[in-house]
Amino acid sequence: MLESFSSVDSSRTAPTEWLLARVTGRERAAAILGDLAEMAITRSRLWFWFAYARTLITLGWRGPVAFVIALASVRIMCRVYPMWVQYELRHLKSEWQINMFFRQLAVASGPFLNATAMCLWFVLPFAWVRFGLRDRLTQFAFILLLCTLPVVSFHEWLIDASSIATMLFLLAAVISPLWRRPLAVLAGTSITAIAAIVCCFRVLAMSQHRAFLTFSPTKGVGWLITAFALAFAAFVCSLLHRKLLRQRPVIA
Repeated sequence: MLESFSSVDSSRTAPTEWLLARVTGRERAAAILGDLAEMAITRSRLWFWFAYARTLITLGWRGPVAFVIALASVRIMCRVYPMWVQYELRHLKSEWQINMFFRQLAVASGPFLNATAMCLWFVLPFAWVRFGLRDRLTQFAFILLLCTLPVVSFHEWLIDASSIATMLFLLAAVISPLWRRPLAVLAGTSITAIAAIVCCFRVLAMSQHRAFLTFSPTKGVGWLITAFALAFAAFVCSLLHRKLLRQRPVIA
């Protein structure tokens, strides 16, 4: 009746299977599309597309929702963190900056810890909603966030302890076969996010004939660029997760 639905092999290169494979994986997408094709033979083409759309929404809602929540997390962090820094700087002792200058570990590790913590404000909510709490990437990102969080305390001993704990945890992840791949997914996602944001802002600065280091776009444009860059990072995260971790179907 509907010959286009009678063969699964003929639909393997179709956009329908490609789109479904982005949220379920290639093998599962082919199986689902094959089942829908067989049932559509006794129904109609319109039924097929309604069933396909329903399946796509049911299996793919976690990705968009996870991205929106992660983007909101970044927005909250960008609002709260500067206010917290200003508050702490107003209440620091005069000797603190001098002591910090000579505390080489805290000075050297501070930028790395801050950058890692900021990336985790996006990766952790995204992984939590997208892959679930039991996922290794989610658990890895949560532990790493706990290790880097003391950097915002502005206490020397806490920053030193955070540096040591972070380095030990990352070293253990490199050695451990169980956590090596979650580390690779997190690193790939974080590097992609930073590189995408920098490249987008650099291109925008060049288009306006402005110096990149002093360029500051309007808030609306800046957030639009950031959202685009983070969307690309979320795509890379999902891709690496599917390739490296081979995640089981998420149980709601």
